[in-house]
Amino acid sequence: MRIELHFAQLRKRVDWIEPNYVLVLIGLTLVLIVSTSEQSIIEDPFDFSTTLSSISVVASVFTFGIPFSIGAVVMWTTPKAHRSIMHPEPTPSYLRSTYLSRLTLSTGLSLFVLFIATLIGFLIYGGNFTYFPTVLVSSLLVALMLNILVFVLALYLDSPMYTFAISTLLFLYLSFEFGWSLRSTDDIFSLCTPYHLFRYLAVLLSGYQFPHEQAMEHYMGFYADFSVLLGPLLLWGIVSVLSILGSLHLLKGNMLHWMKESSTWENPSLSPKESQTSGMVVHSQKRIKIMAMLIVILFSATTIFNTVLIPTGRQIPEEFYLYQSPATGEPITLGSWRYDSVYISDSLLSQTDGFTLRVTILGWGGYSGGEGLRVKKDLVSLSVSQFEAMNETEREDAIPSGSWGLTPDRSETGSGIQHSIDDAGIYLWALRFTDDSDENATYTIVVFIEIYFNPL
Repeated sequence: MRIELHFAQLRKRVDWIEPNYVLVLIGLTLVLIVSTSEQSIIEDPFDFSTTLSSISVVASVFTFGIPFSIGAVVMWTTPKAHRSIMHPEPTPSYLRSTYLSRLTLSTGLSLFVLFIATLIGFLIYGGNFTYFPTVLVSSLLVALMLNILVFVLALYLDSPMYTFAISTLLFLYLSFEFGWSLRSTDDIFSLCTPYHLFRYLAVLLSGYQFPHEQAMEHYMGFYADFSVLLGPLLLWGIVSVLSILGSLHLLKGNMLHWMKESSTWENPSLSPKESQTSGMVVHSQKRIKIMAMLIVILFSATTIFNTVLIPTGRQIPEEFYLYQSPATGEPITLGSWRYDSVYISDSLLSQTDGFTLRVTILGWGGYSGGEGLRVKKDLVSLSVSQFEAMNETEREDAIPSGSWGLTPDRSETGSGIQHSIDDAGIYLWALRFTDDSDENATYTIVVFIEIYFNPL
């Protein structure tokens, strides 16, 4: 009997939640996870690659922010949500308890979705479940901060449609402006985005140690330890505190307005539903106009910064190239090494930030399908004579990096793989292709090779 009473009380507390919104929240999130899962694959297999791929699946949830946007709509902007918390004289303690209960409920809903995403990621890519708890804790911390942020937007706009649209637009802006792919992070500003903040937090909390800084740059895009992550976390902490204060202030005014909307004394000829709808439109219209103006200013400022202050974007100056194949490419026989030496000067290092070795397959020769081609490639501190004196095992150990799964549908390794070079001198670049379906294949392909340093 007591259990039934507890369930009845619990149901009464949450009966204002619109179930359709929750179903849409879960459904959209699952669709986005599935549609972006291929972009989470780590190309180079190593002891942490499956777990890192699983983490990236969860990170895709933070790209679009669907659980947080819809969660804020459910918590604050629906008529049922208004009626469940209306108070004629909201005291500070009542405002705090109301806000805390909604934040707890929304974060719990987000955590449920993130738990499903984490489970899917680990099952799809075979992640090490030893790291499952730390990934979940990292997702909880980031979800809490994001819920706090979208709460202030929801209370400010007080409109389901505009809250969802503007908060989703904010997530997309952060993701596409600062990066949302595996190696799109290249500086500390990228770590401020939810996608990368979660990825780095999950990796660092897991306790996994990359063999060296270059390995972390290779797989994550940018080297960072906890000291580097403190800056973005502090920034999000400040934003969270300001958002909480702003939300409590807005909540008090909104409650008084909702109480006014619930009465028809202003226009007795209107039904309660018509009166409330009319009041909500008038109440939200001014705030929506202000928010729209802020969005226009934000996008305009970003456009000016990217096109005027940084007019060349990521274009690579000719003097930053170490090597580039002819436009028609060059033939390479599978199983054989293609290598050469280059000199890297101090002046080049002072103007650049790591190098990229990119290959694009132009002609596939005797390739007959299957698992695709694999390429081992790197730029290392060796001379040509040293490399030629090595046996095959030593060469493979000297060139540890690479990419796999190259097919006619995915014929290039991409330009986001960056490594650091600390000292000037003679370096050797080398690469070798093999067919994963036939390791002994020796047919010839045509490849376009680019090796260049990335501008600061």
